[in-house]
Amino acid sequence: MTIETEESIVLRGSPNRSSALMWCPGCRRQVEMVTPEQAAQIAGVSTRTIYLWLESGAVHFVEDREHLLICVSAISLHKEKRMRRSSEPDTVE
Repeated sequence: MTIETEESIVLRGSPNRSSALMWCPGCRRQVEMVTPEQAAQIAGVSTRTIYLWLESGAVHFVEDREHLLICVSAISLHKEKRMRRSSEPDTVE
């Protein structure tokens, strides 16, 4: 018999910033998860861009009946990849 449990831990800091430590299926480990609005602030993009990243599968997320939470590690990795691509020189063939 296998019993699976799930635990969410909400970290409270300032009223403007709270996050949750949760299991990320994409990272396969426990990571900090934030709301789409917080993810946009972290990445320096609009909330719409965050939703586009979610739809394209570029970042990991967890969704339940009430919340959509986005993996901070995946946001950071995606942001780094985008920065590297934009700093690479264009090649002429």
